[in-house]
Amino acid sequence: MLEEVVGELKKGVTVDGLRVRADDFIQSRSGNEVDCAVYVSFSGEKESLLIIRFFYGIKGHYFPWAELFAIKPSVYVGGRKVNYFGSSVEEKILKLTANHLRAGARFSWNTMQTMKRQSSSANASPCP
Repeated sequence: MLEEVVGELKKGVTVDGLRVRADDFIQSRSGNEVDCAVYVSFSGEKESLLIIRFFYGIKGHYFPWAELFAIKPSVYVGGRKVNYFGSSVEEKILKLTANHLRAGARFSWNTMQTMKRQSSSANASPCP
């Protein structure tokens, strides 16, 4: 099921005149997991937008899941500002991914700002 999402993202999809495509695939050692960078392109330029980690599951033990992280809230590509949150690009990526997950599968996301907040609070000194 998730293999279909990976295949479709490899080919790329068009959203509002923008090309959304996955590249830079990194396979895990176990072979059950793959990370891919998702790029948005316009007028011959491309910019990294987010990373998706797909876990294909282990039959009888773990359901497949997808995780979106390192999400950039907006990027500039080809002289055009592309916002991720609340956009048709976000909708397409979420629907494409979620539609290929079966019931009980996990789907999560994390923005760069959230990750920075978590990182800075993890390094903070405890209150006296």
